[in-house]
Amino acid sequence: MLAYISAASLLAGRALTITAVVAACCSGVAAQTGKPTKTKPAAPPAAAQASAPAAVQFVNGYRIAPKPSWVAEVDAPVRAPASHGAPSYRLLLSDVQTRLDAPGEQQQFARSRLVATESASLAEVSKAELHFNPAFQTLTLHEAAVWRDGVRQDRLQGARIELLRREERLEQSTLTGTQTLLVLMNDVRVGDAVDIAYTVHGANPIFKGRYADNYQLNFGSPADVVQVRVDHPASRPLRAKGIRADVTPEILEQGDRRVLRVLKRDVPMVRAEENVPPWYKVWPSVHVSEYAEWSDVARWADDLFGGSADLGPELTARIDAWRAQNLSREQLAAVVLEAVQDEVRYFSLSLGESSHRPKAPALTFAERLGDCKDKVALFNAALQRLGFDAKPALVSLQRNRGIADYLPGHDQFDHVITRLDVDGKVYWLDPTLQKQGRQLDTRGHSSYGVALVVAPQGGALAKVEPPAGAIEGLEFEQTWDVSDIARAAQFTSVIRARGLAAEGWRNAVAAGGTERLAENIAGAWARVLPGLKSVGEPLVRDNRDSNQFEFELRYELPGFGNYERGSLTFEAPALEILDTMAGPREARRDMPWMYDPPRLVRQRIRVIAPRRFVTRPPAPQEVGDKHFSISSRMEVSGNTFTLQLGYVRKLDEVLPADLASYRERMQAARRMAGTTLRLPLLDADRLQGVFADIERRVQRQHGANADSLREIVVRQELELALATEVLKVAGDKSPLAGPVLAKRAVANNMLNRFEATLADVDKALPLSAQAGELHYARGLALLSLGRADEAVAAMKSAQEPATKSFVTKGLGNAQYYQGQYAHAEASFREAAQESSGEDRDFALIWLYLSAERNGGKGRVAIAPFVEQTDVERWPGAVVHHLAGRISQDDMLRAARKDKQMERLNLSEAWFYVGQRLLLAGDTDGARRMFQRTVDIGALPYREHAFAQLELKRASTR
Repeated sequence: MLAYISAASLLAGRALTITAVVAACCSGVAAQTGKPTKTKPAAPPAAAQASAPAAVQFVNGYRIAPKPSWVAEVDAPVRAPASHGAPSYRLLLSDVQTRLDAPGEQQQFARSRLVATESASLAEVSKAELHFNPAFQTLTLHEAAVWRDGVRQDRLQGARIELLRREERLEQSTLTGTQTLLVLMNDVRVGDAVDIAYTVHGANPIFKGRYADNYQLNFGSPADVVQVRVDHPASRPLRAKGIRADVTPEILEQGDRRVLRVLKRDVPMVRAEENVPPWYKVWPSVHVSEYAEWSDVARWADDLFGGSADLGPELTARIDAWRAQNLSREQLAAVVLEAVQDEVRYFSLSLGESSHRPKAPALTFAERLGDCKDKVALFNAALQRLGFDAKPALVSLQRNRGIADYLPGHDQFDHVITRLDVDGKVYWLDPTLQKQGRQLDTRGHSSYGVALVVAPQGGALAKVEPPAGAIEGLEFEQTWDVSDIARAAQFTSVIRARGLAAEGWRNAVAAGGTERLAENIAGAWARVLPGLKSVGEPLVRDNRDSNQFEFELRYELPGFGNYERGSLTFEAPALEILDTMAGPREARRDMPWMYDPPRLVRQRIRVIAPRRFVTRPPAPQEVGDKHFSISSRMEVSGNTFTLQLGYVRKLDEVLPADLASYRERMQAARRMAGTTLRLPLLDADRLQGVFADIERRVQRQHGANADSLREIVVRQELELALATEVLKVAGDKSPLAGPVLAKRAVANNMLNRFEATLADVDKALPLSAQAGELHYARGLALLSLGRADEAVAAMKSAQEPATKSFVTKGLGNAQYYQGQYAHAEASFREAAQESSGEDRDFALIWLYLSAERNGGKGRVAIAPFVEQTDVERWPGAVVHHLAGRISQDDMLRAARKDKQMERLNLSEAWFYVGQRLLLAGDTDGARRMFQRTVDIGALPYREHAFAQLELKRASTR
């Protein structure tokens, strides 16, 4: 059913649009904007025609003429205040006046006066779009003026006026016949007040002369003057009610007429907020209605649906065929519902009375075409012929349960469904939906709030509730199979939907196809799992009898997890359940926030590892509040880990007072939705011999005392051994080979096994995305082998380093041993400028050495940085020694301060003492210092390798 929603001349949240809103049925929830919309007028009344100048004729449904004599003037400013704290416009006047005469005789006058306070609003403020329906309305334009510096300029003659046929809802398969009179004015400037006044004559005769309308009182800008005025015969009593507004209209008696008036000045703006529930009235208003009871509205609607009993031969034959199937009562009703939903295409031809009066059921069935009221009439007629108690029920997608806040009126409804009573069990059925389940109890149930059942003796609003056994929910099951590390990780995702969710997925597949849907889902996954690849065709399992839908997708992920010391670390993302745990973007709200994810969501994430898990899962957790609850349970069985999450929505809104606590609980819930797993790749028991060999070798080379040097060597030996064992199992061609070889290359480098490093780098480069780190490792290995020219080329290839300054230092080292001291000095200066802490200290040490080699200006080169270097922190003491601020003995004492780091620090200290001796020409002294460095055995430090390099160079001199 199409409800003709009234609209006064209102103001959009950002710009003026004077519009008549015709809310077509089945359109979904209408957005609540701050527009002052144009009121719905009535069919051309005799009284209205008499009050207008007779000499001016209507052409194409509109004319230009003076305003009617019954309009009462109201004082309003013509300039905006200097500071108004509003958006880029201000509403100086919103004046909507309605005159009712005999039933069906209606005029509505609207005047708006808007000021653009910023240039951004000039385009909208300088035009007006005036809507009317020529099937039962005419429009008279009275004024188009601009107030500039307090002086009125008439722009009506110079305005461009165009009549447009704009079917703005054609993409929703709806034709209304509404036309738009566009008034476009030239030379409108910031600060000008644009004045538009017009009257729409007429009301849709479908309302039988009864009147109901809703007038907006607050807008998206402050308003200086807001007037609502309804002039009506005293014999037509009206009722008024403020909607989210404390307002009592003034009642004026004028002979046999009465005037209902609301006049407000200095009206504050309303800031629209996102995702407000449809039942909450964003824009305060006053509702005026001629109806005394909802039963009056029900009787009016009953007349619309009381069409011909002749169903025609085609429909009658189909009904007889349904009857002949000898189905149960519920099955029979479900079969008829499916036929009307899926066979009759939706299209709303809402012209004139067809905006609310349905077509004859025989015609709808023959055309296989109709809107919600046509489909309901057809469905009910068939059910009634089959002996069912089926009645139309008016609902509102825009207002939902908020209808109960308004006065009775035909203007509150924008959709119609069916109330079906089957042996005392009530079902609320929507023939407009498609692809629903085939059983009445398991079909999806949309939220309609309340409904008005259409009947001669119709009564109060009824709550629309689903059947007791109705199902709804989503279940997501993901399985990661990483049991075979020689191949890419296999990922299977199964989406199971029930009830309304199943129907949503079913319609999505019907509209876009399985391939398109699969691509969209894969794209969402790929954003968090780069490299994910689809494998095979998507699988659909659809059971409309139980109203369950399954969508299965399979992928592989070569880069699954992060390799680290014989294991994979993987974050198991619960993306789908995280999507349900949202909140408003605004930090503070004045309006409720609509909270409408599926009522029940379950998610199971299963990971099959190569080896059994040895850790125990934590205890189950649960968190929530009055709005929701979420539970988390982890289980481990052998090599299979399972995370089970369950989400339940309890309410469908969050009130402003509850927002802070809701956000706090939601953040706690989000921390539960996922976990980080460490997947073992090797059998630890079988590696005990390898571990024992490492311990014996390290003890033999570095002693039994535990310090940082020994710890680093053990760690790198272990990294190398584990990587080697993983490669034995996975093979050089597995997806793991690249990152494992990269780790082994670094370990070999740290252990001074440079030829092995180069071999691993050569194998890893074609397989790994870590090209920058690999080129850097190659450069260090080449440099340590004395191949400085090749090292420079490798360092320059490290385009994606972990840190730029780190690679820049490596390049500087290569250039230094290449003998390119000026280039080395530039590289180290760049590294010093781009780094901090220990990294900068080492860059400064080598900057000093390079500058000394390049002209003997080492101290000058590091002077700007010395004050920022901490002498108490190693190797800051080396920088201060090179700068001449502390002695060599002080530097060596600083190296020995931390016993855990003593051997490592001394290896560096002796090396840099040797470098200074070389600079001084004392080659024998330098050789002794380099030998000390080597004897310490600090393999992981570059100084150890460089000391060996210096000793080789000295032996060839």
